[in-house]
Amino acid sequence: MVLALTINNVAGGFGAGLSGLNIPITTFLTLLFSLLAIEFGYFRGKKFTSRISAKWSGIISASLITCLAVYEYFI
Repeated sequence: MVLALTINNVAGGFGAGLSGLNIPITTFLTLLFSLLAIEFGYFRGKKFTSRISAKWSGIISASLITCLAVYEYFI
């Protein structure tokens, strides 16, 4: 799954280069939004996991990443 998501990002970068987007600005914005999304997910996850057991948090996180991979595969 990680390999598939990595290939997706490489293809997105290739498409951005072909479309003539400014590479340094695109790279910076991608980094910025990725870090913000990770921080947001981390804090939301800490609030959410305080209400559920550790067993279910692992299952839910695995399900979310699997759904994301399937979505990215078909879109």
